[in-house]
Amino acid sequence: MSTTGLVDTAGKPRVDRVGNIAALQRDPALCLSESRLSCAHAFFGGFFARPGDVPATAMALRMALPRWRTQCVNALRGHLMEYGYVFPKGITHVETLVAVVEDLQSALPDSARVILKLLIDTFTALEAQITALDAEINQGSKSDPTGAG
Repeated sequence: MSTTGLVDTAGKPRVDRVGNIAALQRDPALCLSESRLSCAHAFFGGFFARPGDVPATAMALRMALPRWRTQCVNALRGHLMEYGYVFPKGITHVETLVAVVEDLQSALPDSARVILKLLIDTFTALEAQITALDAEINQGSKSDPTGAG
């Protein structure tokens, strides 16, 4: 049994939470935690073994996108805080953040408004990418007759 790509910094074989490298070979999704993205690429070559399955990179990207989306919202919230607008943490308040930026009557300088709109555009693009990847992953799992994909 080969452990290529499944070694930690000390050179010891890295075993997944199920404790079985053979299980990883049968089900690559077990290996796709954010901390093991490089492990998945090295071990599985970036793709699942069976033709027609969703690429491992799509699964890993799908797990990373919400983190990036949250970082974008936190940056927007932090910049608004510099101008006196304080909002609670969380993605659920993004509509309020966007409303303040788009409100021309707010006390935001136009130079800041342009930059904050870039963050809003980035957030919107991330939302669209998450939706598209969800559709791709769902389609891949529906087309798999075994239901394993």
